Amino acid sequence: MSKGNTKTSGNQGNNYPFQYDTVKLLKSGNDLLALILAALGGSPTPDTPYGPLRATGAGSVPIGAKSASIYNAGNANASINGGTNNLAPGEEVTWDGGSVGLATAISYNGTGTTLVIVYTL
Repeated sequence: MSKGNTKTSGNQGNNYPFQYDTVKLLKSGNDLLALILAALGGSPTPDTPYGPLRATGAGSVPIGAKSASIYNAGNANASINGGTNNLAPGEEVTWDGGSVGLATAISYNGTGTTLVIVYTL
């Protein structure tokens, strides 16, 4: 890094103050990014996939999932997010929570059928 010709004033050719200030600025930017990610519930760690999980009863995909998919692999209707029999056999629904994640949990009830669930936290 170079600030230019500093031999005419200041530290007589010493570029250390500029370099040190630049490193401090970069570090503060990283600290700020970490604070923003923590406030949004995100993290710089890799996403963790879960599934495929087979469900034949009630359950939910947790709040904050980055993505989720529920497939009805059985022969009867299933219920998703409080609906009644709104997922027919052979149908699949997906959600994309982006980098922040889903704001609410996704409830499901696969009683009498088989649901295949995959999600990423």
